[in-house]
Amino acid sequence: MSKIILSSIRSEHAYSIIIIIIIIIIIIIIIIIIIIIIIIIIIIIIIIIIIIIIIIIIIIIIIIIIIIIIIIITIITIIIIIIIIIIIIIIIIIIIIIIIIIIIIIIIIIIIIMTSLSSAAAAASSLSTTSSTT
Repeated sequence: MSKIILSSIRSEHAYSIIIIIIIIIIIIIIIIIIIIIIIIIIIIIIIIIIIIIIIIIIIIIIIIIIIIIIIIITIITIIIIIIIIIIIIIIIIIIIIIIIIIIIIIIIIIIIIMTSLSSAAAAASSLSTTSSTT
């Protein structure tokens, strides 16, 4: 009878050891699964952070390129406006010089005509005085 009791105690002890081992294995599996999930979450967070950083860098580069293009375009337009203003000023100066030259030529022609007319009138009057005396 005592052997039966001892064997039943041993079998219960063996069952309890098996149950404890199974519980420990389940706990270890759960811990491993939790660790894997945490690692996956950390990797996903790191990937998201890297993607956000890359997007921010790309946006900053695009903004810098746009600013550089705007600066270049404004510089080019300012240069073109300055060139156009200089050309207009040169054209105005040339037109003024041409007008002044034309006015001077007209004045010279008028002076020449007046002197020739006065000399012709003087010659005519001298002719008329000489013809009247004869």
